Amino acid sequence: MPTILRQDGFRVMIYPDDHEPAHVHCYRGDSVVTVWLGETMASVREASAEAKPTDQRDALRIVNQHRTRLLKEWRKYHG
Repeated sequence: MPTILRQDGFRVMIYPDDHEPAHVHCYRGDSVVTVWLGETMASVREASAEAKPTDQRDALRIVNQHRTRLLKEWRKYHG
């Protein structure tokens, strides 16, 4: 699973053989936040029990900042 982006302690990753809809997995420490890329804005899909509300908020902010790039990377892997 390639790391697409690193920011604020997060590794943002895309699984090459993952399912629709377009989304990324954001890892920071033991927390994992899955974020849908959405049509116009990203949204949190799910978060691990270890993910604090601040992890979810920070992951969403990062994904929204880089949403266009992340969608481009998603399409590179998934068509």
